[in-house]
Amino acid sequence: MYTINMGLLIAIEGDDYVGKTTVAVPGLRATLSDCGFPVLVSREPGGSPEAEQIRQEIFTKAQAGTSQEELARLFNRARAIHLQQVIKPFLGEKKEKQGVVILDRYMDSTRVYQGLEGQLPMETIYELEKEFVDGFFPELTFVLYFPKEKLRKLMEIRQQLANEEMGSDHRDKTVWDDSALEIHEKRQEYYLQLAEIAKKHGEKRLFHFIDASLSPFEIIQKLTVRTGEFLNGSNALNLPINFISAVTNSLNKLRASLFYIQLERQWKKQQLLLEKQGV
Repeated sequence: MYTINMGLLIAIEGDDYVGKTTVAVPGLRATLSDCGFPVLVSREPGGSPEAEQIRQEIFTKAQAGTSQEELARLFNRARAIHLQQVIKPFLGEKKEKQGVVILDRYMDSTRVYQGLEGQLPMETIYELEKEFVDGFFPELTFVLYFPKEKLRKLMEIRQQLANEEMGSDHRDKTVWDDSALEIHEKRQEYYLQLAEIAKKHGEKRLFHFIDASLSPFEIIQKLTVRTGEFLNGSNALNLPINFISAVTNSLNKLRASLFYIQLERQWKKQQLLLEKQGV
């Protein structure tokens, strides 16, 4: 069992259908929890009853064509509530408590959707972040992406499989679900620019980019190992033992779990469809 001497905020980012919610977030939670860390998983927009109400307001107003600035303000307002009601009570105001929060989207999604894609000036985004987030940045940001040559086919197949497996009512229907493939391609380009944008803004943040076309095991392995490397490198572990060995044990347990078996079954269906299409 391991403990850490800090609060760790991890954001999982990327376009729809790259596996944030189904693979990355639950997979990383499973391996870190198995190592003994207190782990909280949440999502944005939402994460608390009050913020979830704003989530629905966002989707309704986006469908009605409200301005990008109003959407950005709503996202950040929900984020501030989420921080105060859920994240900071778990991690502490200065992340002084021992624990890990894994978020399914955070501030970088607003930078992409409302800023880069919606053409809201980044200075406006930064002003809203200063007002509502006040520098509560993630220590680690993982961006999931599809290789460019596979993006179109994978998007089509992932949408098809999601509807078959879960039903069309499983996900919140949003205006962004109706995006053309060309928009998904451009959106991914924006996500891949996030590290450089943060650097230009003077933010000392760590980004890792994960190929979402890999098998679920490979994705979870990369997420967990990168997290372990960060903890080892920042001397955040309270035990002077190589954390990577614990990560290996956790990954082996994960592979035998029902959660992972179901993921692998879905991934194999995807691979068969790709093969039929010559990808």
